[in-house]
Amino acid sequence: MSVRRCVLSATLLALPIAGRAQSIHGVVVDVGDRPVAGVVVLLMDSASRVTARALSNERGEFRVAGSLAGTYRLRTLRIGFRPALSEPVALAAG
Repeated sequence: MSVRRCVLSATLLALPIAGRAQSIHGVVVDVGDRPVAGVVVLLMDSASRVTARALSNERGEFRVAGSLAGTYRLRTLRIGFRPALSEPVALAAG
């Protein structure tokens, strides 16, 4: 049960940063603040279409880039963990 809660907590604890060129980068961590490797991070647009994807590295780091300005959500997936969906994040042009 706690393993499933880890991905939800990881998404809530990952602090995505909107940067230049419409990208979001962050670190996926578990409830103990330990980085989680091998998490699929999906960037989903307002119509729930996947526009980009990344895999967290051994330090839990990921980076996804949108091609257009808009409102996006991050979805995390990993075997053995419950999928999680972030709050909306606005990406600006340029």
